[in-house]
Amino acid sequence: MRLETLSEMVAVYDDLFKRGKEVIAELNPCKIQIADGKVSCTAVRGEVGGSYNGYQGQTSGNLCCGGCKYLTAKGCKVNCLACKLWLCACFGSVYTKNTPKILVKLSKLKAEANRKIPFMLGIRKSRAYNIEIAKEVIENRRRYGRSGF
Repeated sequence: MRLETLSEMVAVYDDLFKRGKEVIAELNPCKIQIADGKVSCTAVRGEVGGSYNGYQGQTSGNLCCGGCKYLTAKGCKVNCLACKLWLCACFGSVYTKNTPKILVKLSKLKAEANRKIPFMLGIRKSRAYNIEIAKEVIENRRRYGRSGF
């Protein structure tokens, strides 16, 4: 199914973001906590990940998304689909019978996004920025008659 209009693309983006948010809220994979003024998550506390877990034992209070310019004291300030459907490497990326339920659910949403709006999935920027990209895609289709996305 190829989406043709901006409103269709935005509706898919918003729906996938909402569904991703629901999955994160339901399963709460990061289990963010604040103790002694420091923020930690399951990766920092060593509750997920193996020896490759570069976050485990950090004392700085940083999270994997800690350096993001969109992160505020109240959480993320933008609706970014790429971020909402992503988890740090501590959760793994190879699917086995023991793959966490969260990865399975998020992978299905990513696959849907890749089929419908791939040009809006890989951009770690605001929803407004992604809508501008969708406008460019529509304009390029109109201008060049490409049958891609």
